[in-house]
Amino acid sequence: MVKPTDPGSAVPPGKPLVVGVDWTDGSQHALEWAAALARRIDRELELVHASSPWVGLEMAIPPFDYERYRRAVEEAMETWSAKIADVDHASRITEDEPARALLVAAEATDPGMIVLGGHDRSSWMPHHLGSVASKVLHSSQWPVVIVPVQTPIEAPHGRLVVGVDGSESSLEALRWATGFAGLVDSRIYAVCVVPFEPFAERPRLAGVETSDPVGDTMSNLRALTDDLAGRTEVNIESDVLIGDPASRLVNAGDSAELLILGTAGHRESQSNALGATTRSCVTHSSAPVVVVPWAGRGGPTANESVPGCRSNAEG
Repeated sequence: MVKPTDPGSAVPPGKPLVVGVDWTDGSQHALEWAAALARRIDRELELVHASSPWVGLEMAIPPFDYERYRRAVEEAMETWSAKIADVDHASRITEDEPARALLVAAEATDPGMIVLGGHDRSSWMPHHLGSVASKVLHSSQWPVVIVPVQTPIEAPHGRLVVGVDGSESSLEALRWATGFAGLVDSRIYAVCVVPFEPFAERPRLAGVETSDPVGDTMSNLRALTDDLAGRTEVNIESDVLIGDPASRLVNAGDSAELLILGTAGHRESQSNALGATTRSCVTHSSAPVVVVPWAGRGGPTANESVPGCRSNAEG
């Protein structure tokens, strides 16, 4: 039997929302979404724009005018800031790898979450997780929200879908979701998916040995959520679905305010890597996806090795 999880606090008072901005439509939509949430829960925003230093620009023909580029970025930041003038916010512009700049800003502000825009869905690359988002998701010690461009700015139903398989990372996601639901007055729909395939790895909620994985999973999930709901004022509904975990979770989250997931799958020993189900949900979901880091996961700081990034101090 999986141990009940304690209700948590999400986006505590005084913790801002860090938002990555890069002037794309996806980034602008993510900023508008973050601003709407900031108004709703009375939080500040920290806007971060970073451009990767490239020594080749110094040899460009015609020569690259960095000062002109910097002024253009500052003007763009002022324009975007004016759109959210009613929200308390600060902004920072830095010459650094974008993923590393976001993590540096997070370490400096200890945010409630990091908000990033999802890629546009093109006909030739319909489900691509951007490199910046991938690096931040891999290394962040804070919840990361990926906001697809098709997401409504205002939540459609106020329902939070949480993927729960009994792993420590999924329980961390459920704990975070409970705190967030209390903050925004939403309800939780906790879902566990049992794969079709008889030899597929079963969710931990099913137990080690069982002749009825669906029934046992439902019993354990209901006991878990009933215990949590009994200690909070949050409405928690639970359900067990059958099929491919990523596909069923994405479908369940289609009409939700948020789809909330843990970082890793069943094997917490591999928890520094983003789980396959979580990665698939992030790239396919039409709803914003919150990836909640597992407290036992650890992870590099911004000054340590972030995959694919180089520090400015490196040669």
